[in-house]
Amino acid sequence: MSKVSGKDDGLEVRVREFLDAQPYLESIDELELSAEQRAGKKADYFVNVEGRREVVVELKSLRDCMDDKVQVLIDEYASQAGWPIVVGTTSIEQVLAHHPRGKEINEHLVKAITSPIEKGFGSANRQIRETKANFGLPRAKGLLVFANGNNEIVTPEIAAYRIWQLWGKRKHGSLLERLRSRLGIRKRAYSNIDSVIVLQAPDIENGLAMGGLQYEGGLTVRGMEGTLEEHLHVGWARRHGIEFAAGVEIRSAEELGAFSRSVGRKTFNAAGRNKYN
Repeated sequence: MSKVSGKDDGLEVRVREFLDAQPYLESIDELELSAEQRAGKKADYFVNVEGRREVVVELKSLRDCMDDKVQVLIDEYASQAGWPIVVGTTSIEQVLAHHPRGKEINEHLVKAITSPIEKGFGSANRQIRETKANFGLPRAKGLLVFANGNNEIVTPEIAAYRIWQLWGKRKHGSLLERLRSRLGIRKRAYSNIDSVIVLQAPDIENGLAMGGLQYEGGLTVRGMEGTLEEHLHVGWARRHGIEFAAGVEIRSAEELGAFSRSVGRKTFNAAGRNKYN
């Protein structure tokens, strides 16, 4: 597993233990590897059913604390023209609702706090691609699993929205890609990732194990009933003795709502730390 630096290792360890216990998952680190395979970038698991390795799985942990980064951005915007005068306690939602660039600022804040998700997409795409090449599995699918703990900022709603954006991101820059763009056939930027799920820290109080996102209808594996994503989601919920509740899927800034609405557990200084105080 490649991990994003942070404080809480608890969820990362529990997710790893959960995945290790699944009979259909084969840990790549525990295999006998050739020199080339050891030297290359590797994902974490193969889905191996009846001797067929049909899916490559990479696990990423979201553990960055983004509080200071968010407040620095708010301070920067609060020092610019157009930021409303804030008296008393208010929310970022209320401030942005009255700002002429509210939607743009909201999008900037969301991208900033979800930078670990974009980083995870990039590295997972490379690891899955090289694993498929080094193990001779050109037709294997790729599954990216995010472990997201009790994160006060990257809530399931925000994670869903950013994953949806990155899922649809297209390659650009080269002459070939520009030509493909004109023809309407540009490849996805992270084309080795065929599905993404989030294993969220369970909400024991409300009896929910928050799930994640599934694209292209989910991954099917020969010899396995249902989709791979369903097996992982339901198994994760049962491990905690609670029912699985499907995760959210947010596809636009409007659906997400203002920044603070999805970050309800965290409060920031909407006036800016260097303004009016």
